[in-house]
Amino acid sequence: MRQALCLQSGWPVLAALILNGGLIFTACWYASVGFWFGVILLPVRRPVAPTINDLLYFRFGLPVMLLTAIPLFAWFCQNKGAT
Repeated sequence: MRQALCLQSGWPVLAALILNGGLIFTACWYASVGFWFGVILLPVRRPVAPTINDLLYFRFGLPVMLLTAIPLFAWFCQNKGAT
C-alpha cells in the first residue's frame, strides 16, 4: 500500500501539469477514487490473508486504471460534447 500511496501522490501532479482544460486531471481523479474504493474493499473482504491478486492490485492497479480511464473519459467527454 505504501507504493500505491507514492504513486498516488505523483500521478495527479503530472496530470495537473497537462494543459487541456483539466480533462486528464479529472479522469485521473475518477480513476484514483475507483482505485482507492477497491483498496478499501479488499481488506474488508479478506482481512487476514490477501491473495496474490489482491497484492498485484495494490501494486499495479492504479497505473492500469489510469491507462484505461484517461482514454475512456476523453472519449466519453468528446461524445457528450463537453470539450
